This record gives sequence, C-alpha cells and structure tokens, in this order.
Amino acid sequence: MGKGGEAPPSASAARPSRKASVSVWTLMMYGTALLVLICAIILAMPKPTVDWEGNVIPRAHKLMGHDATDIANKAPLDGLVIAVTGATSGIGLGLTRRLSSMGAHVIAIGRSPSKLERLAQENEGVSTVLVDLNDLDSVAKGADDMLQRFDRVDMLVNNAGIHGAVQGMDVSKQGYEQVFAVNYLSHFLLTEKLMPLLEKSTQPKTKIIQVSSLYHFGAGISDLRPSKQRDLPASAAPSPIASRPGGAHGFLLFRDIRSYTNSKLAQVLHAEALNRRFAKSEGQPMEVVSICPSWVGTSIAGDGLANLFEFIAFESDDYGLASFFEAMLDDDTNTSAVPKFYSNTAHPELLVQSMNALPEWAYSMLPLRDIVGNIFAGYLLIMQRLIPKVGRRAPSACVGDIEAQEELYEWSRGAVQAWL
Repeated sequence: MGKGGEAPPSASAARPSRKASVSVWTLMMYGTALLVLICAIILAMPKPTVDWEGNVIPRAHKLMGHDATDIANKAPLDGLVIAVTGATSGIGLGLTRRLSSMGAHVIAIGRSPSKLERLAQENEGVSTVLVDLNDLDSVAKGADDMLQRFDRVDMLVNNAGIHGAVQGMDVSKQGYEQVFAVNYLSHFLLTEKLMPLLEKSTQPKTKIIQVSSLYHFGAGISDLRPSKQRDLPASAAPSPIASRPGGAHGFLLFRDIRSYTNSKLAQVLHAEALNRRFAKSEGQPMEVVSICPSWVGTSIAGDGLANLFEFIAFESDDYGLASFFEAMLDDDTNTSAVPKFYSNTAHPELLVQSMNALPEWAYSMLPLRDIVGNIFAGYLLIMQRLIPKVGRRAPSACVGDIEAQEELYEWSRGAVQAWL
C-alpha cells in the first residue's frame, strides 16, 4: 500500500492503452486509403475541354469584325499577327498550333533552332525568331530582327518561363537570378523593344498577355522593391532582392519556389504599370492583361515530372489554353477598375487571400505564406478537374500598390537601358 493507504499505480495503468494505439493507427490507415480513393476518383474523371466550335471560334470571328460572308470564307483569326515566346514546347507550342490552325500569323519565339524549324515546317503561317531569354543580348537581337522583318504585331504573348525549384538556382548571362531574368526581365526588354510594332496594330486595341500564375499570391512586395545590397559599395545602385543571385528571402526549397512567385508577381505589376502609361497615351489603344493557365501538362517542373503532369493536369493544347483565349477574346463589357487577371479554375477564395494576411516583415522572416501557397498549389493540382471555371478575377491585393509598380518599372527600365 502507498502512503495514505493508496495502492500504487499498476504498470498497465501507466502504459497507453494498446487498444487506443491500434485505433489511432487504424484511423490513419483508413483516412489515407480514403484520401487515395478520392484522388483516384477525381483523376479518373475526364479532363475539361474548350468549346471551340460553339464559343471560341464565333468570338474569334467577332474579334476580327467578320460579317456572314467573311465567316463563310475566312479562318477565324485570318490576318491577326501574334508573337508568342516559348513557342516550341508546353503551353506555347499548344497555343502556336491552335492559333495557326485558326488562321493567325504566329511569330514563334524560341531558343532551339531545330525546334523552331520543325514548328514552321509543320504549321502554316508560322514565322520564327531565335531568342534565348537567359541573355539580354539575345533578346535585343531577336527584337531587332522582328523590327526589320515585320510591319506590325497585333498581340504579344509573354509566355516562356522556368521554375527554379526543380531546375536549380542559377544566374542569367548578365548575372541576374535566372528565374527572374527569364520570366520577367527579358520579357520586359522584349515588350519595350517591340512597342513600335505593337503601336502599328490594325486591331481596335493591341493586347499584351502576361502568362503569370495564381502562385503570384504567394509573393509579397518586399522582394521586388529596389534596396541596397550589404556586400556592395554604398555607391552601388539599389536593386530588388528577387533580381540578385540567390533570388529571394526565404528558406531552402522555399527560396527556389519564392523566386518563381516573385517573377509572376513582377509580371502582373509590369502589366499595371504599362496600363497606366497606355491610358495617358493618345496613340493606338493598348492593354496588358495577365492570366493563369493553372496546372498544365508541360515540362516546366522538369522532364522527370512531365509525364506525370500530362496525366494529371490540363491539356496544353486544349483546356490549358482556356484562360488565354478568354483574355484574348474578352469584349471588355466588364468595365471594373480591378486589374484584368484571367484564370480557368474556381478555388477557395479564403485560402488564396490568406496568403496576403501576413504583414510584409513576416513575409520576409517566415515561410508561412510559402507554405500556404504550396498547400494551395497541391490542392489545385488534384482538384482543378472538379472546378473548371474560365473567367476574370482580382489578382493579389499588393498588385494595386502603385508606388511598388513604379519602383519596379523604373528599376527594370534602367536595368535594360543599354539594350533599348
């Protein structure tokens, strides 16, 4: 007997119940099996498709101002000149083939001479321009080539992109963080260089389409604001952290992922900075819109995952193009002042907006927004077949920061000044 006549606790009472332990493991096993079953059912569902004949083609004829006679005798996009970067693979390849089949003259921009040659041979109405977006010299040379060869561009699609989380962190030819340089800065230079061709468009409004991503919700302004670099002389010009080798604030893998989100936010900020300038111009009406194609079967995450994405994600020549065609064919009846951002899926707004709940200092110090962003990305990869919905939505709240737009635009303009 213990003190006070109490019996000592038995060994069996001190140990956790075997039955309770078994129950926990059983619940975990059943829960995992249920989750796998749900995922399997979703992935067994047919992928959504675009209504080409009933929706896209009639709207394309309308965009081109075709009457009944034209509709009977002309291709839907006959006479339209569209430049597409990253045209030899993934979304860019699917888009180039689709636009060509609809009668557009596509200026295919890519870095592989053999792929460009094959693309031109296999698709009528495709011209090619050799550009390596990892090198500003190559971008400027390609743009100068276009200025010499073509008399106008009606639409520019800044599509090409890479993802550092799989391909690894590297630097561009000019020493910028590679993902930032390829996805954003090179497209900034290309857009600036091609303004003379864009201004000569014969369309009622010239459009520039930025292929961004809902991932831009996972970025904050802090990485994109020019700032001093501690290991450089005080006289050195400020630059965004996102532009520097190493890429971003963040931790381990999150740093690589954040370099991608930074580049996608930079694209949307660039769009709004240009729109404000275009609104003050008295020349050819021009507009920049941003899109997210969601998860599409491409090799952006590396060749090893390409086959998996082709099975799980949207088709790169069909529903993966839905947000692009919506942005292209939008008749502007929605006059909202909200920046134009188009996506092809619905999603839990609370989850997306939660990535903007933290203050900027927390974004710089903690990976919480990165974690939420990747949870959302994983959710969307599995669930997007259940929630296809093409339309316009509001981008991240920080896109409306005019001061940040201007700071990034002016820094970018200075960074590429030698090539203009």
